[in-house]
Parts: sequence; C-alpha cells; structure tokens
Amino acid sequence: MSLFIPKKKNIFGQPKLNIRIVEPHKEVSAWAGTNDLKRILDEGAQMITAMDRIEKTTKTVIYALSHAQVTNKKPLRFFMLNPHNPLIRDMLRSYSMTSTIFINPKITNHTKVPVPSEEGCVTFLDCKNTVVQRFHKIEVTYATLKPLPFGDPEWVTVENFSCSSLFARIFAHEIDHMDARYIFPYNGN
Repeated sequence: MSLFIPKKKNIFGQPKLNIRIVEPHKEVSAWAGTNDLKRILDEGAQMITAMDRIEKTTKTVIYALSHAQVTNKKPLRFFMLNPHNPLIRDMLRSYSMTSTIFINPKITNHTKVPVPSEEGCVTFLDCKNTVVQRFHKIEVTYATLKPLPFGDPEWVTVENFSCSSLFARIFAHEIDHMDARYIFPYNGN
C-alpha cells in the first residue's frame, strides 16, 4: 500500500508536502555527507509532518521514518524519530538527547543472542505486526545535527552510543530500510 500525502493545501490549510510513503524497493541508501545538509533538513522536516499526518489519518503509532521509505530515487542514509510521540520524547529524555535525526547509523556492537520483537511498519500499514529477531542491546555510530544560533547546524558524529529495548529495535528497523530489507516478504507486487 502506498500512502500518498497530498501536495497541495487541504481544507484545513495545512502546508503542501512533497513527501509520500513509497512502495518497497531495492535501492540501498547512500551515505550522506555535509554536502547533503540542505536535502536532509528540507526532507527531514517534511518527514516529521508526514508522520503526524499518517498517524492522524490511519490511527497508527509511528516511532520513526527512514528516508528510504519516502524516496526510491537516491535515498540518503538517515532517519527521523517522531518528536511528537510521547514515548519517543520520554525515551530521548532518558538518554539525555535532544536530536531526532540520525545520519549514517551503523550498528558497531550488539548482544550475542537476538530476542523476538513484535513490529509493524508504516511501509506496510495494511499488514498486522509480525515477530522479528532483534538484539536487545546495541552500540551504534551515527551523525546528527546540532543547532547553532546562526547559519547551518553543526554536523556532529556520535561514536559507540549504547541503547537497548525499543530504541535498539528502532535503530535496527530503520537501518534495515536503508539496506532495502523489510520485516515482511516483498517480491515487487
């Protein structure tokens, strides 16, 4: 199912969006660099608005959205957490984090044994949640953006960030999208 987000203002006067959930594809996300900053900022902001609209129209809880879920034309390796989700806000506070953007995430270490995790996916809204194997605790390296008082935000690399439970599952799920892997079998139909 492809959930289209309208490109023009709706009757409530919401701004137009050029972002939509695309069909699953085999395009692996490209590593992002500082030269991609404008695209990350522009499309990342629209991804947050898209998450809000999808949640409201489908009554689905969305924790995060990968850039690969909204474009199959040169997707970049980043995902956005949903800053309006109370569970995500609490999780960020518990890790003393403020940024909701994760660029070039890579799992560098994990527990030895995966555990079953029930997950859903906004790419497959018409499918029931399924059980997948995920590591309970992981370490990741990623870049994020630190706002500055003037000009573009600063690109900051975070090394060996350790997280567990829901946050570890979100990282793994979104990295799967960036690597063109899905929790449901997809054969292109």
